[in-house]
Amino acid sequence: MSTERRYDEREVAAIFERAAEAEAREEPLAGEGLTLRELQRIGAEAGLSPAHIAEAAAVLDRDPPSSDLLAQTLGAQRAVYHSVRLPAPLTDADWEQLVAQFRSTFDANGKTTREGSLRTWANGNLRVGTEPTGEGGQRLRFSTRNASLSNGITGGLVNMVAGLVLFAVFALFDPAEPIFPVFALQFVLGAMLAGSCVVRLKPWAQERAEQFDRLGAQAIALTAGMPEAATVAAEEHSEPPLALDALPEPPVDEPIAPSPSWRRSHE
Repeated sequence: MSTERRYDEREVAAIFERAAEAEAREEPLAGEGLTLRELQRIGAEAGLSPAHIAEAAAVLDRDPPSSDLLAQTLGAQRAVYHSVRLPAPLTDADWEQLVAQFRSTFDANGKTTREGSLRTWANGNLRVGTEPTGEGGQRLRFSTRNASLSNGITGGLVNMVAGLVLFAVFALFDPAEPIFPVFALQFVLGAMLAGSCVVRLKPWAQERAEQFDRLGAQAIALTAGMPEAATVAAEEHSEPPLALDALPEPPVDEPIAPSPSWRRSHE
């Protein structure tokens, strides 16, 4: 019988954790770090899915929250910004596939332009474009701004201020003027307009942020050489097709009995 000590699961985990920490202290990473492909190769040796590693890298590459969601007014986001660093530059085929996803996601054809290596897809205030990051790298940047709701907030605030100022002026110089209810109504209507726009901005900004995050992950999967992962991600968030076979059969039209007057005219 062997007298060699055997370690349980908890002790094994502790041993490997300490060994990994010691290895990291003795052999620090080079200044340039590791590429996504190198991380995926190392992760595959450890039994990790390359697709999951790409998704985790996409989350890490996002801009800080302070610059990811800007232009806040009264707690509502007038604009949404998002960007991801791509593992490799987009090819023409990758860009065409992404443009198809943009049109499907936002339900808009948009317009594509290209200047050298820079590509842009835009539809109104909604823009998606590539930009260089140095050393041949590339970044995909998303941006949008809800102009209609933003203008509604501005208009509501202007009406509130105007109503308040006019109310104060007439109260100071002509307190007997019976027009006070008009200024009060102007203030209330302005507050209602601004408040309704603020309430509607929140779900809009949340939806756009989720769409930007999903499309950024698809772009990373494409440029990382995993088109299957990008296709699966797109299909998971696409609208289900209409199942025509599941629709009920239309009712059979019953023959219309001729009216008595019709019978008399033809007898």
